[in-house]
Amino acid sequence: MREELLSGLVLAAALAVAPPALAGTASAQDEGCRYYYTSLFPGPNGETKGYGDYTEGDADPEGRVCRDGWWSNPEGGQNPWDPGIAG
Repeated sequence: MREELLSGLVLAAALAVAPPALAGTASAQDEGCRYYYTSLFPGPNGETKGYGDYTEGDADPEGRVCRDGWWSNPEGGQNPWDPGIAG
């Protein structure tokens, strides 16, 4: 019982330290963005399967820009999913 409790505490301590250590290894700019190609959303060369990895500042086939690891609309662009635009 005592060994199980001790190993559980050691595991909990290791898990508590791991996320901050991993967070420091890569920034959002290093991660980039991923775009999955489908028949509805093909890649730049007509790919319908697979994915493309894009770096910070790159645009996907839909015209969105990779910023801080997320796809965002270009400056001044409107989000078609915004309920205020739907009218």
